[in-house]
Amino acid sequence: GEAILTDGPLCVGDIVVPARVSDGTRSYPVTAIGEQAFWSCDRLTSLVLPSSVKTIGDDAFYFCVGLKSVDLGGSLTRIGNRAFQNCTSLTSLALPVTLQTIGNNTFWSCTSLTSLDIPDSVTSMGNEVFVYCSALESVRLSSQLTAIGEYAFEYCSSLTGLEIPDAVTAIGEGAFFKCSGLESLHLGNNIASIGKNAFNGCYELTKANINVSALKDHAFSAVGHLEGFDLPETGDSGTMLFGMIGVLLMAASGMVILFVTRKSK
Repeated sequence: GEAILTDGPLCVGDIVVPARVSDGTRSYPVTAIGEQAFWSCDRLTSLVLPSSVKTIGDDAFYFCVGLKSVDLGGSLTRIGNRAFQNCTSLTSLALPVTLQTIGNNTFWSCTSLTSLDIPDSVTSMGNEVFVYCSALESVRLSSQLTAIGEYAFEYCSSLTGLEIPDAVTAIGEGAFFKCSGLESLHLGNNIASIGKNAFNGCYELTKANINVSALKDHAFSAVGHLEGFDLPETGDSGTMLFGMIGVLLMAASGMVILFVTRKSK
């Protein structure tokens, strides 16, 4: 048998979750943190999980506004939807190399989180994962990710640079919407599509390598003074940001900043 922690004990101060629990006759390994287990435990300040824990359920630490540090153990494979949403005091987090899945809205509004290394074991990351992580300055993405979800980094205004791995083929709608501090962007070699508004409002973006088969509406609207990039030779002309010939991109100030034309063979 195994045990799932479903109700955070006292939810005050520093908590170490035991690796095993007993019912008086037998002991069981704690393998999961259940849904809403520590929901709104605003006086919880730190948490240590044992290596026996493999999954964290949806909303497990939702609105734990006093939570500053978390040790996730060494065996975690999945973090559920909204698991750390609104943990506004969380400054750093080490994700274990066993992690495979990060759910939707997982770190939404973790406004004190400054950096994150997503290990190469992660193959799936949901939508709106880092929305309003306004202090997030740097992120290293897993080399095994195949897609960046919709609005994944929306309003991450402190993010300055980003490298998209080669395994990524699609960037979702609004993925980096209003990342107003983003200055440089390196896209992997296999990007097939960039969703609408994906980089809309990235006012400081000056360096980007863009060569994709389809760009959706307003994918790069209101960007900075881009130094230039290649347009694909094929794609859906109805949804490509630049159209068939070219377009004038307008900065937030309304000034013309770039004229792009399709390269001739």
